[in-house]
Amino acid sequence: MNNFLLLTGLVCCFLSFAVSAQSSKEISQIEFNSGTRGYREQIIINADSVTSIQEDSKVDQKPRIKTRVTLPNEWTRLLECLGDVRLTEIETLESPTMKRAYDGASHGSIIITTIDNKTYTHGFDDEDPHKKLKPLMTEIKKFRKK
Repeated sequence: MNNFLLLTGLVCCFLSFAVSAQSSKEISQIEFNSGTRGYREQIIINADSVTSIQEDSKVDQKPRIKTRVTLPNEWTRLLECLGDVRLTEIETLESPTMKRAYDGASHGSIIITTIDNKTYTHGFDDEDPHKKLKPLMTEIKKFRKK
């Protein structure tokens, strides 16, 4: 009986490791969106490229678009931030606040897309997602500086 329990425990550990490792390999794109009534920002990151779009209706009529190559370590760091997050739980994570419901904060969202085009979205105020996604948000913000 003890051998059966030990074997069952090992199988469960192996499967949980395989699921978390598998999810990061399945991710094809990470996107951050932020917006208010007159401003929109979008950062789209995949293993090959980073596209940044900023649109401020008070300043320009045309969006500012920048594209560059994603460095391998950048993509790796993003995926590491999602190591403890199951893709299926992303949509159920609660936002720390709901100020965006009455225009008290900008709308923010992180969208994870898999290689089979499934998307997982988390909405939040400003740049303050659920605590499980804060490390990812910190890494995404670094893409603004480059």
